[in-house]
Amino acid sequence: MTADARPPGPNANLNLATPATDAAGRTGHPAARLELKELTKHYPGAEHPAVDRLSLEVPAGEICVFVGPSGCGKTTAMRMINRMIDRDSGEILLDGRDVHDRDPSELRRDIGYVIQQIGLFPHRTIAENIGTVPALLGWSKTRIAERTAELLDLVGLGEEFAGRYPAQLSGGQRQRVGVARALAADPPLLLMDEPFGAIDPITRDRLQNEFLRLQKTLGRTIVFVTHDIDEAIKMGDRIAVLRTGGVLAQYATPEELLISPADDFVERFVGADRALKRLALGRVRDLELLPVTKVHDDDPSDWVRTQLAGAEVPYPLVVDAEDRPVAWLDDADLTGDRIRGAAGSEVAIIDEDTILRDAFSAVLQHRVRYAVVVDSRGHTLGVLAASQISNVLLPDGEEALPEREAAP
Repeated sequence: MTADARPPGPNANLNLATPATDAAGRTGHPAARLELKELTKHYPGAEHPAVDRLSLEVPAGEICVFVGPSGCGKTTAMRMINRMIDRDSGEILLDGRDVHDRDPSELRRDIGYVIQQIGLFPHRTIAENIGTVPALLGWSKTRIAERTAELLDLVGLGEEFAGRYPAQLSGGQRQRVGVARALAADPPLLLMDEPFGAIDPITRDRLQNEFLRLQKTLGRTIVFVTHDIDEAIKMGDRIAVLRTGGVLAQYATPEELLISPADDFVERFVGADRALKRLALGRVRDLELLPVTKVHDDDPSDWVRTQLAGAEVPYPLVVDAEDRPVAWLDDADLTGDRIRGAAGSEVAIIDEDTILRDAFSAVLQHRVRYAVVVDSRGHTLGVLAASQISNVLLPDGEEALPEREAAP
């Protein structure tokens, strides 16, 4: 399992017709295993199929990303799963049962659906939007209200949002509501069609991270459509690369895709920087951090110098009373009797959950060799060297050349 992989969902062998009940008494389905067998769609008058004999399996509790150029059939394939588009041939199986053996309306209530335009009902409150499917399923008002409050908290919105209308929310907030609505009836399968595509890059990155954290808890089976290979690598447990005409070019884990693209088309689509893209597969917490000499403002300079003897990181780090990083010091900062943190250099600070690509970017941006890694409370955990990140990109057994001494 890669560093980015998420744990599998609940037992996928339970039948969709017999939902489970959790400790809180809420009824919901376990994550579903999805199989596509020779799935084909050919629109009248079109020269080539939109989807051509697509076969793959998505294990229960995993995220499968459909990615490829425009016109490759990504969205068509996904919309055939919940029967918004009828297939021409092939099979679509949820836990072994063909979706065409089920009533379309009943099927769609068991499949969450999130789209780029979000699709909230503008005349309904946020609570009413989230409760749409539970209401159709006949849930009581009390149960719907409890589930709505639970989901608002889950997606990082407070209960004060329940009475607002979509127009009163930002784009990122509306997208969170769209996710909450799709999760309302605890569906065994979630379809996401470019859900973060219409959001600014900063909000998009934050929502991606929040959704991956949610997935660790929820363990849903998810089919995710995007045209962005970087998003596919970040979000997917498995990636289906489609070429024009709806032909499956490669179905693999992100790591397999980056290391061994199946052909020239996949290699070009992944990009010439696929070695750098591998940094999106790991997180800072996966690397062994270097110990650092931590000192405090007004410590004696002579004592600090003795603490540095033989240290792997040859610079002291000033921390505050809460063990949060303040500044790096070098030899020039140790010439006085006592140290002064205010005279030190700025610290590149990285959260332990940061993906290695973003950690490398932070190090380069600060033009330093070392970054300080902190936990969720901002407490210092250790130091990450730029060479440790670059070593991730080297073939097994190779190490980067020794670095010349420089400022931290």
